[in-house]
Amino acid sequence: MSRSFKRALQIKQAQRGFTLVELLVVIAIIGVLVGLLLPAVQAAREAARRTQCVNNLHNLGLAVQNYATSQGSLPPAEVREQAGNDSKTLLSWVTLLMPYLEEANVFASTDWRIRLEERDRNDDTAHHIVLNSFSCPSEANQPADIGIVNGFYGARGNYVANAGRGFYYAHDITPQQAIQGWEDRLAGDPNADPLKVTPSHADGVPHMTGLGTFVVADLPPTRGDADDPIKGTIKGRTFGQFGDGTSNTAAISELRLVPGQDTRGAMHFGPAALYMHDWPPNLPPGTGHPYRPSLKLADYTRWCEAENAELIAPCQPTSAGTYAGVWQQHSRSYHTGGVNVAMADASTRFINDSIDQVVWWALATPEGGEIVDAGQL
Repeated sequence: MSRSFKRALQIKQAQRGFTLVELLVVIAIIGVLVGLLLPAVQAAREAARRTQCVNNLHNLGLAVQNYATSQGSLPPAEVREQAGNDSKTLLSWVTLLMPYLEEANVFASTDWRIRLEERDRNDDTAHHIVLNSFSCPSEANQPADIGIVNGFYGARGNYVANAGRGFYYAHDITPQQAIQGWEDRLAGDPNADPLKVTPSHADGVPHMTGLGTFVVADLPPTRGDADDPIKGTIKGRTFGQFGDGTSNTAAISELRLVPGQDTRGAMHFGPAALYMHDWPPNLPPGTGHPYRPSLKLADYTRWCEAENAELIAPCQPTSAGTYAGVWQQHSRSYHTGGVNVAMADASTRFINDSIDQVVWWALATPEGGEIVDAGQL
């Protein structure tokens, strides 16, 4: 083989490789393709997570239906014990639903009728157990990852029950007590639109939580002996009270969780496991109060991790600085454009953040007389 032929062959073989420029071009093309593909992959993952979240809510709606069939009413928002001028949480709607979900073992692990503070004092940690059926896969701060609020409030979850509008006052024992301030305000203005009465804890706590889907159990003084600590029947609303139709009334929606000692979403403490319909879902942080421009809209909760919550779900402590003050929590999720809601008939809907506020109010009441058009959702 001649020297010139070998040289030509070497040149030809060398030409078969990539030059640096060609390699950079290929890398750039691959980067562009990945950039185009990644959002699609992320969207597919979120779609799967959202589907699982919808399934969770549907199962919770079915559990409410099964509870109502068995007990004759929906579970109350919470059951309270009246002790003199004080009231204490015994259990919540989440606690009562556990036997109707796949949480029968957790429910059987303790006597949930014993007052929460007594269970905590006795080192009973049953309420520290995370319930997977209350975790939305889209949640950025998964309940199992961020842990319990503290020993008293225990584990938290993403799903909260519709308590109506206004402020959930931790000393109201009956639905009638809850709406008294609202009714007083209406009585003082015969031309007032019942839907547009502005709840304000600063003015005698006018609020309409007694008109929501889930209400405080209407019990007499309940402290009995150790074998029967609850005296009376635990009853919430009946389906006969849903004059607006169960398909037009919100039952359960979503809540964002905040790391640290933030009480929102604490499953077995009534006020923490509820949400209100005053403002549409997913309010952007920093949203001003429509009626009080100097204030920002924020949740009221017992323990507010303000710094952690600022970009997740702004908050402030309850009015009394203890559990006994007013609570107000609003529906939020990590789904793009809205939140999932289980209606009282166990169907689920995706509610856009842009929903008309009056329609959002109408979904809060089982028998408010409002007409909700499906096209408005």
